[in-house]
Amino acid sequence: MTKYEITKCAMQSDDLLNLVRHLPEEFSKLGTIIHDGRNCIRRVRIKGLEDLGIQEVVIKRYHKPNIFQRLDYTFIRHSKAHRSYDYANIMLQRGIGTPTPLAYVEEWRHHIFLCCYYICAATEGFQLKEQIEEDDRLCVAFARFVAKMHEQGILHGDLNSTNTLCVADETAPNGFRFSVVDINRARIFPEAIPLEKCLKDFYTFSAEPATYQHFVQEYLKCRNAESEEMANYIIRKKHRHDHRPRPLKRLTRPFKKMYYKALE
Repeated sequence: MTKYEITKCAMQSDDLLNLVRHLPEEFSKLGTIIHDGRNCIRRVRIKGLEDLGIQEVVIKRYHKPNIFQRLDYTFIRHSKAHRSYDYANIMLQRGIGTPTPLAYVEEWRHHIFLCCYYICAATEGFQLKEQIEEDDRLCVAFARFVAKMHEQGILHGDLNSTNTLCVADETAPNGFRFSVVDINRARIFPEAIPLEKCLKDFYTFSAEPATYQHFVQEYLKCRNAESEEMANYIIRKKHRHDHRPRPLKRLTRPFKKMYYKALE
């Protein structure tokens, strides 16, 4: 059984409707692969969305969850694709850039969740990690973008430098437009997030020490919390996070790889 939801403005596309209804069977034949790891991402041309400025979509198939995760997504939480779809709509409503959400699709078997897919508009841009070390303006602009995101009540949850797409645009605030992806770990708050609750985004974002320090200082300035003591505190917490012992993860990693390979 397949469950899905499509954005109202995208229902004008018969091409998209057909794709969504047959996605589980047709996914491996569609478009071109742009990432093939634990999750698989394909880029597909589509008709009927030209009025929205959309000619291509990106489809992400999330890895098949283990039995405990399947039960979690059946009875407790929304799937990763469902969350990505919901969070993207909220982000856009609050003025935070992310690819336009179009649909999510879920496979169910015997009334139990099996796996899911997220569909959004293809977005052009370079990954933050490609230029942030060389461009001071980009570092400043990104710090201001993250501060705005937190002030709008959005915590990304996995803000590594590959999860932000950038486009140079002199008409945009600070000279760049940003679009965050991989947002299923986000948390949504009704108002600005207190600084102490924003630390997870500092932990998952990485850069060279000088760039990271500059990012932190500019962020604190935007949040009206600028102080050398606070900047040093965040940097120390980041260092401890990156160097914390993780024996259990090292122990279980080989078994996880075997499990996901068996599911393929």
